[in-house]
Amino acid sequence: PERQRETIRAWAKLLGLTITVWYEDISGRNPRDKADQRPQFQKLMKDAEAGKLDWVVVDSQDRWGTANIHEFGHYCYILN
Repeated sequence: PERQRETIRAWAKLLGLTITVWYEDISGRNPRDKADQRPQFQKLMKDAEAGKLDWVVVDSQDRWGTANIHEFGHYCYILN
């Protein structure tokens, strides 16, 4: 997780942005392909749906973690 945070911090710094909230499923087992079982991911999506976030940054698409392209599209739709 630290490498990902550093990559994201460097990106944000280049754009003059400040990251105020981190959502990380780092304790216990959190299979990336089981988004419905990842508490922080679900909190992120609820906060996004509630309009609490201006943007979401992910280190790389595979870190987003979905079972398949259809589920990925579903979450992209919600964020949009």
